[in-house]
Amino acid sequence: MNVLTTTAPSSVYQMYKLSLGNTPLVKAAPLPDLPSKQVMIVGAKGAKRMSFAELAAIPVPEDTFKDSGKVSHNIVPASDIINLARSLYAEQLDVAPLYETWATAAKGMEWAGKLVYPYRSKSGQLHENYGISVVLRGSYNKNIAPSGADGMDTFICANGMMSGQNAWAARQTEAIAENVHKHLVEASGKCTFRAGGLIDLLEEWADIPCADLMFYAYLGILRGRKVITPTLYSRALNYWEACTRGELHDAHGDRTLASAFQSVTGALHSVVPTTRSSFGIGGAATAVTKAFASTGGSVDGIELPEFSLEDFAQFELV
Repeated sequence: MNVLTTTAPSSVYQMYKLSLGNTPLVKAAPLPDLPSKQVMIVGAKGAKRMSFAELAAIPVPEDTFKDSGKVSHNIVPASDIINLARSLYAEQLDVAPLYETWATAAKGMEWAGKLVYPYRSKSGQLHENYGISVVLRGSYNKNIAPSGADGMDTFICANGMMSGQNAWAARQTEAIAENVHKHLVEASGKCTFRAGGLIDLLEEWADIPCADLMFYAYLGILRGRKVITPTLYSRALNYWEACTRGELHDAHGDRTLASAFQSVTGALHSVVPTTRSSFGIGGAATAVTKAFASTGGSVDGIELPEFSLEDFAQFELV
């Protein structure tokens, strides 16, 4: 891991209200190499993408207090939450993040972004394509409470929308420091249970062949069991065909069961990520894929016999 050893950290790494405890402070990761990996800013008025250093440089407003002297709006700097999250997840996964991306809205008073980590599977292989992402958001204007989530398929936008697993939120009250720390420790500790388990399955499925005919049967069962809609069926089929032709993602065009599953989850990206049904579809698709994996996959050389409509001319209904 890329860990700071200096005893006098620069301001972007200075912890003001949160404490790292015994967790080593991990430096900010670089920005992503592709625009498609950046945090979304659709629907967020005046949104601006930026690096962690730029986000940390935004002045943090003063806390507000009640007449009794008790704090009413306890503001934690975005840099505190991000530094703690980055370091805790890096410690749990034993690897530094690949990249991170941040954005602000409401004239810098609202922020959101994500950290993306590679994952080391049970076999010891380090996966960068099947990463675990950590999404975080918060505000200085009381509109968005500090919150976060993680997983393989997370969603975050500068307009405040967020989804993922192990979701948490903390009210900006007197106990916010303890609450944020508690939530992040718990979430990072559970991040490999579901997302990591799925990556281990994908690694296993990548060794199971899936010819076109097996994929058609796979999609047919998902549709017949009403796991996917006709629209998702069509999108998954188009995704598979584009990948296997080398027109989309080469890594998903190798005709394996992992690529079949990726075609379905790729189609799911068109589903609003915050709906309960989208998570149900993903779980059901995983169960069906496990069942296909138990068969050992497709066998080379098996083809459907050719036929023409004339072969059925004797039937009146054809």
